[in-house]
Amino acid sequence: IYAIGTYRWNANFAYTVADFRVADSLSGLLGDKEITPNVQATNCTATFDKTAYKIGDTVTITLNRNEGFDVLESLLVNGVERAGEVNEGVYSFTLYDARVEVEVKYNNHLDAQITLTDGAEFGLNGVTFTLTNKEDPSVQYEVVAENGMLVIKNAKIGTYAVETVLIPGTTTSGADITINAGNVTYDPSGLFRSVDNIKAADVQFGENNSISMPAGAANYGTGIQVDAITGNTFIGTEIKFTNEEMVAMINSGNDSGLGIAMFTAAGDNYTGIQFWANGGSLKLRTMQQWSVFVTLGNVVDGKFTVTTTDEGWIKVANALVGDGIYLVQQKGADNKLTYYFYNAAKDTLLKKYETNFAYADSDTIYAIGTYRWNANFAYTVADFRVADSLEEVGVTAA
Repeated sequence: IYAIGTYRWNANFAYTVADFRVADSLSGLLGDKEITPNVQATNCTATFDKTAYKIGDTVTITLNRNEGFDVLESLLVNGVERAGEVNEGVYSFTLYDARVEVEVKYNNHLDAQITLTDGAEFGLNGVTFTLTNKEDPSVQYEVVAENGMLVIKNAKIGTYAVETVLIPGTTTSGADITINAGNVTYDPSGLFRSVDNIKAADVQFGENNSISMPAGAANYGTGIQVDAITGNTFIGTEIKFTNEEMVAMINSGNDSGLGIAMFTAAGDNYTGIQFWANGGSLKLRTMQQWSVFVTLGNVVDGKFTVTTTDEGWIKVANALVGDGIYLVQQKGADNKLTYYFYNAAKDTLLKKYETNFAYADSDTIYAIGTYRWNANFAYTVADFRVADSLEEVGVTAA
């Protein structure tokens, strides 16, 4: 540190700056002030290895729970939760703050609230999770995700294996979760984003493939593996809803929709299109960015009603509940993604939409996936085609 300076933009006020100090350590800068710990303990006691500390000292806290209270619910050190870092009742840290404020609470049970990262956005509400204690498999919880989280009453502290069924008949495993405090966060992306979890079949350019999504719980990851495709890549998919299916999807809630994604070898680097029911309307948005680019319509008197005023999008909306559309996703040589909406006969371009999304540093498409957020509706996704031109994917070039 070479210097500390002060200055002001405006001369119409006065101020005083004093007591500049320059040092090569925090303790040298702040002085040798002794800091006395302050602790609030519930159902336990907390003891320190010293009665006072200076900046740069190591603070060691020993926690002693009262009889009958075996669960460390929370340990806040200077406002930060540290319960997960306690080792056999001891927690140590280096002091870089001019305070030592500790709040610790033990309980005779642990009501765990597990927040699923992006849980609602990923359509996990209503999905059943099975958590199995890795030290004692007889301890197992089956809990349904609600409001983007899992809530387990009287949970046992420990590390749990996580399983769920996102594709009917297929159990998917995710990363382990450690329950060690009343509020923890779990990233469920390993359950469905990883290309290792895609139910895949090899395919070459120009080959036709039919996928009918099964009935049941939410689906994710039924797709086609495509290795080492570079340059312009086009993927064609046939999509059709009946009016009843469209109404059911829109009425089933804000976490409902059909998604078709393009993945890369990086696994978590993907995007695609989602037909998304939100706020009583059908919207289209890009996945990964989750950017809505058009609202097609809503439900009026039990029927899907087109509300967009754009001529091209009107054609797309009517075709979705008519003969169907043939969606072509293009990943260009510049890595950018473009959508082409053709009629079911594949001879008329209804709408072309160029997104602002580009795959970063990637010229490989690894897989195509289809999934849906909510099981209260049906739909058909079929006739996957992969090619390096619009003509080869089966449509008239535009």
